[in-house]
Amino acid sequence: MQEIDIDISLEDYYTINEKARKEKMLLDDYVNKILKEYITFHSIDKEYSTKPIPSGSHIFTIESFIQECKDGSLIDDDGDGYYSVDNMETNIQAYPSEVSNNPDSRFTHVIWYNK
Repeated sequence: MQEIDIDISLEDYYTINEKARKEKMLLDDYVNKILKEYITFHSIDKEYSTKPIPSGSHIFTIESFIQECKDGSLIDDDGDGYYSVDNMETNIQAYPSEVSNNPDSRFTHVIWYNK
């Protein structure tokens, strides 16, 4: 598994450690389990499909999308976002609540559809 460097608070560390203890697992094993579940749920390890970007779509660079999310201009309930690369839209959803803290580095843009 790829090594990931994450900064967490001491409180979060104790919470994760307590959950590992309750599941009778070593901390490292528990964290690896959580990461595998996250990767599976968010399709990080999976291939993605692409399609042409529809005309009139709102296209954000990752940087501008993150800024809009952090400003509160875009939230999950406002619409649907999909990662984009090489001028193609992917089937990987980009949620403002997640992208602002942890964007998928494989992609350069987000295509946004307002509700």
